[in-house]
Amino acid sequence: MSFLDLHDRAMAIVDEARQAERNGDRKEFIELLRTACNLEQQAARSLEPLPESEPTRTVLFRSASSLAFQAEDYQQACTLAFDGLTGNSPEEHAAELLEIVAEAKFRLHLIAQNFQVPTSEITLTVRGPHVSVGMAPAKQTTQILQRVEKLLRERVETLFKSKIDADRKEYPLGSAKLFDVFIRQLAADEFAVAFRLGLHQQLSLFGTVSTGDQLIGDFMRDLQAAIDAGHAKSKADKFSVAALKLEPDGKEVTSIEITAIVSGTLISVRIPPRKAPGSAGSELGGGNLATG
Repeated sequence: MSFLDLHDRAMAIVDEARQAERNGDRKEFIELLRTACNLEQQAARSLEPLPESEPTRTVLFRSASSLAFQAEDYQQACTLAFDGLTGNSPEEHAAELLEIVAEAKFRLHLIAQNFQVPTSEITLTVRGPHVSVGMAPAKQTTQILQRVEKLLRERVETLFKSKIDADRKEYPLGSAKLFDVFIRQLAADEFAVAFRLGLHQQLSLFGTVSTGDQLIGDFMRDLQAAIDAGHAKSKADKFSVAALKLEPDGKEVTSIEITAIVSGTLISVRIPPRKAPGSAGSELGGGNLATG
């Protein structure tokens, strides 16, 4: 078969994989993606690493590498990405291959520590006159990031405790680290990052996507309730008090937005400043926080 025939067959199998995913058949989804990946890499390898093969050759390797990554074969994703890189690779596509390598190596690092990262994530966007693409006031933005991380950690720990107390059991993995919080930069017109949880692979509490969605969904709904209530009506619970500390100063940063997609539904919480811009002194010293 020609490389076009191989590619078309691979994409047809990807469509089958997506249908399996929608049907909740994760095993079939992974198997079909790996089959598609094999066909896509055959298509890529059928082209010689010559200038006249570009950009098609690099694009096919990028596609094969991405399929391997989605199929959770991270070592293969790295191999295919590196195989696709030549001196003839277009700069844009070469950068995309290197991004796959970086993400795949990160996943391999987590696996070595018995961690996995669910797809559910919380997006934080910072807005204001001193905010631009990939850059924001350092002191205040760092405080906001730390406070969101702390809220997320405490929410996970509370869920662990409630589950364990309900079942009257001890932590299933003894003193092993059960979870961690990771952050990644997002391409956006403002300063935006995403938070994700890394969870121990043997932690059956998070064995399904719905449980992860439940955790993120509860976090977002409680955050919305705390912000809607405000200081006057806020409950005295620890979460609400901490959530209100996310309010920006109203000068360098005029608002932040925290969003998440839970079971296909977008939940968005906008956090305005506690006081109107100009009514209070800035809490920040100079300096910006750049992320890229």
